[in-house]
Amino acid sequence: MVATLVVDPSTLAQLPAPAEPIVGGEPVAAGEWTAVVALDIGGSTCTGTYIGERVVLTAAHCIPKSYSPTAIFVKFGQNAKMAEQTILSENFAIHPDYCSDLSQCSEDIFDFAAVVLKTEPVGVEPIQVLATQAEWDESVGFDAPTTILGFGIDGDGNLGILQRAETTISRFSLTGREFRAGGDGVDACIGDSGGPALVQLSDGSYRLAGVASRGLECGKGGFYGVPEPAFCWLADETGLDLARDTCGPCGCLDTDPTRNEGCQIGPTQLWWSWLPLALLGLQLGRRRK
Repeated sequence: MVATLVVDPSTLAQLPAPAEPIVGGEPVAAGEWTAVVALDIGGSTCTGTYIGERVVLTAAHCIPKSYSPTAIFVKFGQNAKMAEQTILSENFAIHPDYCSDLSQCSEDIFDFAAVVLKTEPVGVEPIQVLATQAEWDESVGFDAPTTILGFGIDGDGNLGILQRAETTISRFSLTGREFRAGGDGVDACIGDSGGPALVQLSDGSYRLAGVASRGLECGKGGFYGVPEPAFCWLADETGLDLARDTCGPCGCLDTDPTRNEGCQIGPTQLWWSWLPLALLGLQLGRRRK
């Protein structure tokens, strides 16, 4: 039986814009990155990451607050048009500190949403979220490599093919709770909102370190929110407890980007060097839905 999605016409103007591709990337091989999912929200696409116990983490700006909590189609598999599994949402939650007005906030905007699935996906291993100080210290820093993924339209105009690109972390907010990654033609773009920035540990395993939020002109780099400060909210809304550190349940990582840099850090590596661009209304805050 094919389900019919009924959308309130008043919500259509709030839905995400048509997608564009991961810039400088390539399609993933079949069976890779099975926890990275496409979100169909009224016919528009965002990306998310399955993090366990029926929870998908994505960007808050992907989902209108008035949207039906049971009308998000979550698609697993390399090709969203021929999804291996499609699971409807049971509910969703938007972080209470999410700042949707980029003229009022330029960093640490908590652009997080959690989508709760009606059923568990079959045979999908969730991606672990970076949670401990040891993981952070090992894998996150200036010039650290990161893998970004998304379901945007590819160079041939095909929508919904999962792509990946390899890039590096280049800048941080003053708190370190957001970072910039990509540039020089390698980037996430519109339609890849909510997608993961992954870091690799020395044992070969990956951790979700950032959630795609917004960016400059596609190809020039994007902004990613660090999920760990949102762990308490996630636990309250979904029951999923991701904390694996002894310092506390959430917001306890020391993400200060200068902590291990000594005298090597320069002003161009920190967010405050970008604030004049934000004040001038340039493309610093362009959404990536």
